[in-house]
Amino acid sequence: VLSSVSSLRDHSLLVGYLAKRILQEEQIQKELAEKAMLAGILHDIGYLLLAQMPDVCRQAVQMSREQGYTLAEAEYMLTGISHAESGAYLLGIWGFEEELVETVAFHHRPSQAPHPGSGTLMAVYVADTLLNWAGGPNVGKTKLNLNYLQDQGMALDVDYWIQAADDLQRKVKTIYE
Repeated sequence: VLSSVSSLRDHSLLVGYLAKRILQEEQIQKELAEKAMLAGILHDIGYLLLAQMPDVCRQAVQMSREQGYTLAEAEYMLTGISHAESGAYLLGIWGFEEELVETVAFHHRPSQAPHPGSGTLMAVYVADTLLNWAGGPNVGKTKLNLNYLQDQGMALDVDYWIQAADDLQRKVKTIYE
């Protein structure tokens, strides 16, 4: 689903770092910054489970490329569950705390979470969305559910965070080149 385990690791670390930074700099529930970093690192752990079904992975990627679905949408259509829920299930049986499990489960659809106002969930949602869609001046902005963020009282400077996501990805790319 992601091209390799190392790209999954890199993306997860970036999401964790950016989620932590968002909570620190926006001063939203600052004490949750470390929790947001851990949640960001673990948010896509379900891909490791999905990788055990290579045919499903190939079909999901194909549907995403050819029909314009997100990978999570394609996963739902093919299996009835996405990497988010399967990863959350795994973390739940491992005994991780509820807020972290909920953040992983709902990182693509935070407004549907039982606790949609969780600072951890909001930060991971923003970080993951921007890092998945970085690369254009307003691409990440159009993919964010700004109504959800406003409803939760998160009035972040989206343009600033889009630039931060782009900068992070450029720095990582430079390191590996």
